[in-house]
Amino acid sequence: MNETILKQKKAYFVSHNGLGDNITNISAVNYLLQYYETIHFLCKDIHTKNVEYLFSKKPVIVVPFNSNNEFNEIKRILSNVSDESDIFASGCHKKDIQKRI
Repeated sequence: MNETILKQKKAYFVSHNGLGDNITNISAVNYLLQYYETIHFLCKDIHTKNVEYLFSKKPVIVVPFNSNNEFNEIKRILSNVSDESDIFASGCHKKDIQKRI
C-alpha cells in the first residue's frame, strides 16, 4: 500500500534543552518530519552549532534562544507562532506550554 501523506507546513518542537536531550529528540523530530515540511527546533544558544550539525541534512530550522533566560525566551518565541503551526513540547516545558496538536 503506497499512501501519500499530505504534510503540514511547519511545527515547533521544544524539549528539556540539554545537549543530551537534543540528541535524544532526533528520532522524535525525524518522525514528525513525515507530517511537516519543516520543524523549528528551539535550542539553547550554547548548543546551537552542535544541534545545527545534528540536523544538517534535514529540513529543520534551529531557533536559538538565550540560555540564561530559558523559560521567558521560550514563551516569547512561541507566543509569536501562528495558529496554523503545531507546537510539541517535552521535558520540563510540557507544563508551561500550550501544545497545539
